[in-house]
Amino acid sequence: MNGSNTTPSLEVVCPIRNGGMHFAATLRSLRGQGGDGCSLLISDNFSSDGKPWRDTLVELAGWQVRVIQPPRELGRVEHWNWACEQSTGTIVKLIMSGDQINPDSLRALRETFASHPGISLAFGQNRIRETDKEFVAGAPHAGGEITHPEFIALSLQHFNFIGTLSAVAFRGDVLRTALPFHAEYAWTADWRLYSRCLKTAPAWCLPQPVCLLDRTFARLSSSRKIIGGSLREEWRYLAELAQEAPGSQLSHFLHRAKMVGFQCCVKYGRAVIPHPLRKILGACYRAIAPDRSAG
Repeated sequence: MNGSNTTPSLEVVCPIRNGGMHFAATLRSLRGQGGDGCSLLISDNFSSDGKPWRDTLVELAGWQVRVIQPPRELGRVEHWNWACEQSTGTIVKLIMSGDQINPDSLRALRETFASHPGISLAFGQNRIRETDKEFVAGAPHAGGEITHPEFIALSLQHFNFIGTLSAVAFRGDVLRTALPFHAEYAWTADWRLYSRCLKTAPAWCLPQPVCLLDRTFARLSSSRKIIGGSLREEWRYLAELAQEAPGSQLSHFLHRAKMVGFQCCVKYGRAVIPHPLRKILGACYRAIAPDRSAG
């Protein structure tokens, strides 16, 4: 792709509801990362605990900040849509409450889009913080361009290998065309949007993590009450992707069954399976998931 001498504008978009001190930590991760052409858009979905993060706004020297509110209280995915629709950035960088943007990541993202202006989105792996450790998670990435056929193949191998929305920055015009996130697919809405974006233009994988995902506090995505529904939805979407992929549908089915089985153990097992056994299960999971770097 052709390079560009123009550094594109970037808007960090934060759709929040009751983020409290966790969202204050998110905002503090932006300190010193702004600069010309960077702005912050906070969409507050009728929070009742906004004082901690509102007090933090005075620490964001150099940032252009907008705080907006939807016309009525919205569901989680509907709020993502509304917040993204209000953005005007050439690049739209979503960050969810509690997650933190790694130092220098915004500069790296802007340089990536300047050098590769035709891409639809850019992403990196996640740093994960748990109570007793911190590590980098996700399928192995060789870095560089990823086309839509490669997206399908890698998704079948590694599930949502792009990961959380906090790890992704979108080209603004592509995002607004690919919207909406579909609320009927609450747990694969992000994954499905990635696919629509990549049908427009390739993605770009950065070699470094972009964000920190903090699991030291309760999160909806890790609630045992919703794990069953999320696994069923992931199974359904992988089955849809398999229809677009070359190769034997039977082999796709068998691989999907193994992957979902291990996902089930990992997700349900956080509360009941001892950590040493979880490490063994994780090693087995990585053994059956083909290494992207080898492809």
